[in-house]
Amino acid sequence: MEKSTWFTSDLHFWHTNIIKYQRKGFGSVEEMNETLIQNWNSVVKPHDEIYILGDMFFCGVGKAQEIMGRLSGDKKLITGNHDRRMASSVKRMFSWVKDAYPLKVNHPKYKGIIELLHYPMAEWASSTHGRYHLFGHSHGKRPTANLSMDVGVDCWEYNPVHLDTILDTFEEKRESLKMMREAKESADPVMNAMGEVLEDLILMTPEDFKSRVQELKGE
Repeated sequence: MEKSTWFTSDLHFWHTNIIKYQRKGFGSVEEMNETLIQNWNSVVKPHDEIYILGDMFFCGVGKAQEIMGRLSGDKKLITGNHDRRMASSVKRMFSWVKDAYPLKVNHPKYKGIIELLHYPMAEWASSTHGRYHLFGHSHGKRPTANLSMDVGVDCWEYNPVHLDTILDTFEEKRESLKMMREAKESADPVMNAMGEVLEDLILMTPEDFKSRVQELKGE
């Protein structure tokens, strides 16, 4: 059976205050928890692997263990700032727990390493030579470097992200970067202006990008 690879971050199970500041669409922390669990299990199968890039729980051991028992897949944790005090009994429910991980990918669209870290980096090993970087922590509020991506649930409608989707998005980003460089190097002032617009779009936060799209649609 073919195994799929998924990524997610910043689930914040049982974190009541995040509803007040970030996820105002939820009526309660219980509703948020159930939505995250259902969304996860609707796509992640028992034989799949899923990398969680930090900040998973805001609760005691018993509640964390109960949620872990309900989540499908082979779970691997990259620790975030809110995972530092995670109990050993909860950590043992993951396949492994690491501070960072260079994930080796052998895919038709990308053969190389994806750097996994909870925190966004401005630069990383081989970042100028096409290596990708996935992160969380910023909840979609930080502009991304050229070949990096926020996989936090706030950027993906509270869903995990499939490797194929990530690689497709990076391909589009590569093409946009190429067009931007060519436009900015052009002697044509119109092309120069287009390059500036592309650069602004590429560096937008996910939230700003959504707002810009809605503005253009007149919503």
